[in-house]
Amino acid sequence: MKPNNEQIKESWEWCGLEYTAPYWVEVDGVVAFYGESKPEYLGSINLNNLFKYAVPKAVEELRIRPDVRHIHNAYGKLFNMWLEKMFYTNYKDPALALFWALWQVKEKEGV
Repeated sequence: MKPNNEQIKESWEWCGLEYTAPYWVEVDGVVAFYGESKPEYLGSINLNNLFKYAVPKAVEELRIRPDVRHIHNAYGKLFNMWLEKMFYTNYKDPALALFWALWQVKEKEGV
């Protein structure tokens, strides 16, 4: 399942980015990446952008939990979630699988 534009927008905003057509920018105004046209955010979902902006945010969120104190545990938990999405669901695209694992962390669903 592909995320809708609202989910993509919400995810990048969770990472601290803001959409200023046609770019996603960091809070200090530095251009993060090209965002395409506003109605089509899906092009921003790729492994490069996810690992640069979303993975660090998810690891930060996971480290707050009492059962995940160390950074290597947080990365391990996220990696396992990603693999579960890849192998036990229909996400053949690794970037979409990672997006949904990150979404699960953001929404605190079964993490």
